[in-house]
Amino acid sequence: MPGLAAELAVDVPALTDRLFQLILASQEAYRRLDPEMLADVRRSCQNNICEILGSLAQQRPPSTDAPFDTARRRADMGVPLGAVLHAYRLGYRVIWEALLEHARLHGDVTTDELAEMGGALWDSIDAFSEVVHAAYRDALVDRARQSEQQRVSLFDALLEGRVEEWAVVGDAARVLDLPAVGPYVAVSAEVHGDDARGLSRAEQVLRRDGVRSVWRLRADEHVGVVALDRDHPLPAVRELLRPVATGRVGLSQPYARLADTAWAVGLAAVARACSPPGTATVNTLDDRPIATLVSAGRAVAEQVAHTVIGPLLALDGNDRALLLETLEVWFEAGGSAAEAGQRMFCHRNTVRNRLQRVEELTGRSLTDPAATSELRVALEVVRLLDLDRTAPR
Repeated sequence: MPGLAAELAVDVPALTDRLFQLILASQEAYRRLDPEMLADVRRSCQNNICEILGSLAQQRPPSTDAPFDTARRRADMGVPLGAVLHAYRLGYRVIWEALLEHARLHGDVTTDELAEMGGALWDSIDAFSEVVHAAYRDALVDRARQSEQQRVSLFDALLEGRVEEWAVVGDAARVLDLPAVGPYVAVSAEVHGDDARGLSRAEQVLRRDGVRSVWRLRADEHVGVVALDRDHPLPAVRELLRPVATGRVGLSQPYARLADTAWAVGLAAVARACSPPGTATVNTLDDRPIATLVSAGRAVAEQVAHTVIGPLLALDGNDRALLLETLEVWFEAGGSAAEAGQRMFCHRNTVRNRLQRVEELTGRSLTDPAATSELRVALEVVRLLDLDRTAPR
C-alpha cells in the first residue's frame, strides 16, 4: 500500500484537475465564487490530495492542518458547510478510484491490501470531517464576534458623536440593521443599580412587531435607536415600549440622519428626566414643557427652586411635605381651594390657610400670575429633582 500511494504522487496534477471539475459540476455554491476564490479552491484540492497520499505512503495519520485552513476560508467565502463536506467526499472518491485503477492495471495488490487502504481512507475521512466541522463552526463564531464588535464600535461612535469614524465605514447603517435614511427616534431608559438591564426586552418586542432597532447598555442608561416607518410612527413605538418599561424612559423627537444620534440621545435623556424618580413612564419632550425646561438645566433649575421656595424647603419634614402637597394639589385642581380640599379630605378653609402660609414663607402671592408661575416652576423642580429634603442655599 505505501508504494501504491507513493506512485500515485506523480498523478497529483491530474487528480487535482479531476476533483476540481467534479466540485464545480456538483456544487452551485462553488460555481458562484470569483476567479481568485476558485484559484484557492484548486490549491486546496492539490494540498489535500498531497496530504492524503503522503499519509498513506508514510503510513501515518494525515495532518489536519490543510482541512482546518480550508474550512475556515470556505466559511469566510460563504460556502455552506454541506458543500464543503461534499467536496471532501469527492476528493476521497477521486483518490480511491485512482488507487483501484492503479491496482487493476498492475495486478500486484491483494484484496487485503485494498481493504487496508480503504480502512485508512475511511479513517482519514472521519478525521478530516471532524476538523472541517470544528473549524467551520469556529470561523462562523469568530466572524459573528467580529461583526458584533464592529456593530458595537459603530454604535458607540454614533452615541458619542464621533461622526468621522461612522463615515469611514461604507454602508454602516446596514451593519446596524437600520435603514439608510430616517426617520429615527432615540431612546434613553433608566438603569437601576440593582437591575442593570434597562429595557432588556425592547428589541425583542419591537422586532416582533416588525420594527428595527439597535440598543446599547451603558453605565447609567440603556440607549436605543428605533427606525420609524409609516406603520410605526412615534406614538406607536411609544405604546410598544410602555409594557416593558421598568423605570423612566425618554424618547427624542423624530430625526432624519443617523449622524445626529448623539444629539437625539441627549434630548431623549431630557425627556426621561421629566418624570419623578421611581416611576415607570415613557415620555416625549412634548408631554411636560415645564418639566422639559427643568430637566434641560438641572443646576440652574435647582438654584431657582431654592430662590423661590427656599424658606418652605427649610421647614421640618412633615410641615414641609404638607405645604408642598397642598400647593401641588391646588395647582392640579385649577386653583380651586374647594376642589383641592375634596382631594385632600379637608375643608377648603384649611387649604386656604396652608396656601396663605406658603405665600408668607415665599413672599409670593398666589393672585399674582408672575409669582404663581414662579411657584409652579419651583414646585416642578422639587418634584423632579427630589429637593424636599434639601436645605436652602
